[in-house]
Amino acid sequence: VISFVACCTAQSLYGLALPFLQEYVEPLTPKLWEAIQDSEIRAHDFFLGMGAVASTAAISNIVRVETTFHRQLAEFRPFWKFWGTKVLVSIAFLQMIVFKLPILPFREMSQIHTSLMYSSMLVYECFGVALLHIYAWGAEELWYGDAEPVTPSEELNPLSHNQHSHWLEPRVLGQ
Repeated sequence: VISFVACCTAQSLYGLALPFLQEYVEPLTPKLWEAIQDSEIRAHDFFLGMGAVASTAAISNIVRVETTFHRQLAEFRPFWKFWGTKVLVSIAFLQMIVFKLPILPFREMSQIHTSLMYSSMLVYECFGVALLHIYAWGAEELWYGDAEPVTPSEELNPLSHNQHSHWLEPRVLGQ
């Protein structure tokens, strides 16, 4: 997990520093800026590879936890919860590698088109994962600590549930 966070942080800092360098380094030392521009694609590919390794390690750790603690997590119903996490981790970097493959339609796409396609797909994929999480993290699970399961009608109107009736009572300071 730390390698994944470190990779995302390094890539973000690089992305933030690049416009700053363009603004202040380009006018002062054009040759340095030219060298930075020439190495930009290599830096992007380096971060892509670093992220793919970190994503793979994170997914491997999730699988290890899932298989090692299978019995202890049985009440937690982890299958879809872990799948949602695996998908989120994998689309962060592994999807961009697919866009770099020399196959149609990706090989004819410019960097701008690739970025737009990646961003657009992320929106739909994250929406799909959100729907998966709605199913996987249902409010009726007993491990949340509720004394009794919540029915769908009580879920929509929390004030109708007995355990929440204290919300309607006046409070006195110190109680």
